[in-house]
Amino acid sequence: MEITTPPEKRLAYAVIAQAVIDLKSPEYVWMVKTSGKLRKKIKCRNKNKEEAKYFLFKQGAWAKARRFWLEVAELEPEWLARKLKEMRSKQDGRRIHGEKSVSKTI
Repeated sequence: MEITTPPEKRLAYAVIAQAVIDLKSPEYVWMVKTSGKLRKKIKCRNKNKEEAKYFLFKQGAWAKARRFWLEVAELEPEWLARKLKEMRSKQDGRRIHGEKSVSKTI
């Protein structure tokens, strides 16, 4: 007998996973602005990273959304908080040792 994960649960996993991926992304991104034949690189704040921080850590409507997706995924909020804390401590340890990359935790 094959057990399949319901589509709404897979979607919830994807929403949470994407937030974690966005959280690990660079603080700034480069965008190319074109005007006629001119091309100019512009350094911009990474909005996906900012929204991931809100989704994963803020209160209010963001916390409601986070709780909703965790409930659909059948994950405990404490589990996510623990994983994010582990990820942050690994990232801080790498900064101390001069490394820039963050390992995949979640």
